[in-house]
Amino acid sequence: MKYLSKLQKIILSLASEKDIVTPADVKSAYYGFPLRRKGRFSFSVNEIGFNRYRTAGVCISRAFATLTRKGLVKRYYEGVSLTDKVRVCDTQ
Repeated sequence: MKYLSKLQKIILSLASEKDIVTPADVKSAYYGFPLRRKGRFSFSVNEIGFNRYRTAGVCISRAFATLTRKGLVKRYYEGVSLTDKVRVCDTQ
């Protein structure tokens, strides 16, 4: 898709693999933040750094908003999922 950032493309890629993509999924996949506990996305802000952690959260929130505005994802409380429009394009 044209005019999408690398972060937005990663979010769409993750959304094609699972039903709902959470900010924690993106922090782990795109930013490479290490998981603190198994089975649950929990990050150590001290390990990552406060500014880097907050910046990642803001970037993810803006990417979710942009993808929602373009009609590519539907936003939920816990994250985003692909819209039917995008799923049809994927299968063609």
